[in-house]
Amino acid sequence: MNNIEKAPLLGELFSLRPLRLTFANFAQKKRSADHPNANIIILMQNKFLSIAAVSGILCVGLGAFGAHSLKEHLDESSLKTFETGVRYQFYHTFALLFVWLTTRNQKEKQKEKQREKEKEGRNEKIINLSGYLFLIGIILFSGSLYIMSCSNLIGIGDQKWIGAITPLGGLSFISGWVCLLIYSLRSSQ
Repeated sequence: MNNIEKAPLLGELFSLRPLRLTFANFAQKKRSADHPNANIIILMQNKFLSIAAVSGILCVGLGAFGAHSLKEHLDESSLKTFETGVRYQFYHTFALLFVWLTTRNQKEKQKEKQREKEKEGRNEKIINLSGYLFLIGIILFSGSLYIMSCSNLIGIGDQKWIGAITPLGGLSFISGWVCLLIYSLRSSQ
């Protein structure tokens, strides 16, 4: 009997018999029956990964679009503003990936520390809040910079008032990092 056959989940996943195992079945078998929020945890893990993947795709696309197409249509100041939006979106796409990895590891920690359920529940909430704050920051900060820099190009006129939204996105980014710090401090106790 090889090592893969000894591990029931891996054996099922990598067996040579006809593939009857779907991702949903694999996730169902992997779930811990004693954790009441197991479905939610798995869903949240995949949600942050999916959002980060889409955001990463947009970052690369918008960055290339800004570097090649917008150069001819925007003044230098507007182009710099657009590039700042892309850069900050990229930074926080990586932050979302970190949150995804952390929530993934959170589930494993919950198995090890069943006696600390209440503390883990608070940690789960704070790390998820961090991910949502990063996402809101991307939308408000980078989104407002995109609109401001391209407003004349897309025909909606000068929309400098949207600049008032940008600091809210920055505050959301900062709040996301503060939540990450709180999570880190709570987890190390």
